[in-house]
Amino acid sequence: MEMVAGQLEKVCKVEFKTFETSVAILQRAGYNFPSPIPWVDQDSDSAITFIKQPSQRDKRLLLASERFRILLVKYPGSADKQALTEFPKDHDESELYKQQSVLDAARERGWFSEHFDAFIKNDTAGSAVLESPNSFKLVAQTPKDDNYPFFSLSLSQRFTDTYRPNANWECIIFVRPATFWEDRVEPMLCRDPFPRDFVDPMLPDLFVLPVVLLRCQVEQIMEEVTAMKRKLVEQDEDVIDRGIDELKRIRNELFALRKKNLFLRRRCEFAVELSQNLAQSFGILERRVSTEDEVVKYSPTLVARVANQQAILKNVLGDLDTTASMSESQQKFINNQIIATFAQRDNTSLKIIAAVTLIFLPGTFVAVRIYLVADH
Repeated sequence: MEMVAGQLEKVCKVEFKTFETSVAILQRAGYNFPSPIPWVDQDSDSAITFIKQPSQRDKRLLLASERFRILLVKYPGSADKQALTEFPKDHDESELYKQQSVLDAARERGWFSEHFDAFIKNDTAGSAVLESPNSFKLVAQTPKDDNYPFFSLSLSQRFTDTYRPNANWECIIFVRPATFWEDRVEPMLCRDPFPRDFVDPMLPDLFVLPVVLLRCQVEQIMEEVTAMKRKLVEQDEDVIDRGIDELKRIRNELFALRKKNLFLRRRCEFAVELSQNLAQSFGILERRVSTEDEVVKYSPTLVARVANQQAILKNVLGDLDTTASMSESQQKFINNQIIATFAQRDNTSLKIIAAVTLIFLPGTFVAVRIYLVADH
């Protein structure tokens, strides 16, 4: 019992990891994030120190300018699926946000705003672009009540020069489960080359991270929708000549598929909104560095990546409409089959009762007549 409790404590533990790099480091590495990313394990106190201390301005370490700083908060800290199914109820993703001292430090240092704070406190799903004269932020949070991987992100840049901002970006990101980051996000982040088509005076930024998160979200939705379509086709072939119990089982599965469709539609709408806010962010960054004499364009690579995801999402929304219609039609058919089966049973029962009545009623009538005659 103590061993199980220890395993659960380890599995349920929130992990803090930090990573710092710069454009100069990425350039030296061939415009690639290192794989695996050399995260530094932190406890809550050292995470606070990372937030509060300014980034190293060390030319020897290529950290003099254009720095990217990431604080990753992961829950749970294990890929042990068996242990995950044994969680006590009080261990859930809310543990991500119980690190109040870390959140306070991040808020005080401008890593996120009141808007992001409201997302966390109210479990709000969505994204937003927040711009002020001295800062720029993108915040995003997925739905968290549908059992799909959850992430919450605040990406910020504080300007030191209105016309040519120093590209020092800070990002705090919450992820559940940890395997979502380890198996999906980080491999994609390390595999795709960092965009190198930023044109001076536009400086490279960390928007590659939310763009990767968008793509991971879209790919996951596509996988789930494809599986749902396959299941509906199988269900359509499985309803002929079935008994009541089987029909009820299929009907319950269709209820579950309709609920899944609803959850996936919410995810898809979140992804659409995030893609729109990413495109809006690119436009804001263009405007920030453009002048009356020179209009600067944002990285065509990242613009194209977001546009591609938007096109895919349009098709996915169509598939969700199709699967919703299929599940509704199948459910009506199943309901009619169940009603018809019960009606047939009732009709058969009535026929049996009528037959029994025809067999026994005449004999009963004759017996009563004989009794009455004998009595008289």
